[in-house]
Amino acid sequence: MTVYVDSGYSPNDAELEGGFFYGFIDNAYNIPNWLIVGKMCKTNLPCSTACRAPASLPAVFIIESVMDHVARSLTLDNPFQLVRYENMYVKDDVTPQGVPLPYCIIKDIWESLLTSAEVKEREAAVAEYNAANRWRKRGLSVVPLKFPIGWSNAPYTVMVDIYSLDGSVAITHGGVEVGQGINTK
Repeated sequence: MTVYVDSGYSPNDAELEGGFFYGFIDNAYNIPNWLIVGKMCKTNLPCSTACRAPASLPAVFIIESVMDHVARSLTLDNPFQLVRYENMYVKDDVTPQGVPLPYCIIKDIWESLLTSAEVKEREAAVAEYNAANRWRKRGLSVVPLKFPIGWSNAPYTVMVDIYSLDGSVAITHGGVEVGQGINTK
């Protein structure tokens, strides 16, 4: 597969540089015969800069499009979930980047999520709604996601101060609060 990336007029934070794209392209799937070639394209458009999880969205979109294409070509009951499930990583698989997955339990999490989210019941409700409505339609999709965390040597430190006079605690960290609750007391 050849992937073309529009880097604009200057590849300052190009998605193929630094391997960000290649860290996401497999998503949660073990496909042993990968051959991915990335090509940077210089265009007359403005260049972009990396934000959170650079290159993750286009990479996951590409592999999910491949999974969707394969599923549509099969004549099975609910091929979308089956194709995804059968190709998921399992314990002791190795990613295309050479990262071992000794504790991979994504299939267990997938099954648990489908049960706890009542996906079969929701799919039946969607099918019933779509049959009753000619013009308005609903849909449901469940997609796994593997997020490669590569910050093992990053200088994100934490300092915990416990004051002896009153026992109060102050925590200083190098994280960024963007709504995930990192500063919650």
